[in-house]
Amino acid sequence: MNGDTDRWRTDSGRVGAEINGDRVTATGLFGEHFRTYDTIWNGEDDTTVPYRNERPHDPPSQADRQQPDGTLGWAGYEVADDVTRHRLYGGGVCDHLRNAGPIVTENGLEVPRRRGCGCTTC
Repeated sequence: MNGDTDRWRTDSGRVGAEINGDRVTATGLFGEHFRTYDTIWNGEDDTTVPYRNERPHDPPSQADRQQPDGTLGWAGYEVADDVTRHRLYGGGVCDHLRNAGPIVTENGLEVPRRRGCGCTTC
């Protein structure tokens, strides 16, 4: 259904779930088709197992999927910058874009960058 933007105009949910509690465990969490982040984790020492996410199918243009700071798209799963411990097992984020593109999402998952964490991306 190339060019279908009807749902984009009528389904205007911004964020799916925002978790603020500490030591929360979510099992079988799904978040799909929200305009910005589908899931935001603000709590400390939380765990998700598994997580499945699908981004919106029908944004009309890249401008509709761009953050104010210029970042292209929003991650499906975002861990707040001040969180120091969070676990995600079996996480997956995908896009299935049906409209004219290209429409880019820079990151499917976003986590805080920490100096000395031992990963290859910080």
